[in-house]
Amino acid sequence: MGNTDSKLNFRKAVIQLTTKTQPVEATDDAFWDQFWADTATTVQDVFALVPAAEIRAVREESPSNLATLCYKVEG
Repeated sequence: MGNTDSKLNFRKAVIQLTTKTQPVEATDDAFWDQFWADTATTVQDVFALVPAAEIRAVREESPSNLATLCYKVEG
């Protein structure tokens, strides 16, 4: 990710996955586009900005959001 703002926005989007009380709809493109808005994202950036504890939290607290994220990544 090129600059600090894009990294911060990506991080905020990840946090929203665990804090939203309702599942995020797959059709909510405004939300999901935050994850791929910056084409300069590297694998290293993703691993640095999404710690394993955060993935576990999404899995436990918002499994439907994790499923939708996986669906969006694949599609």
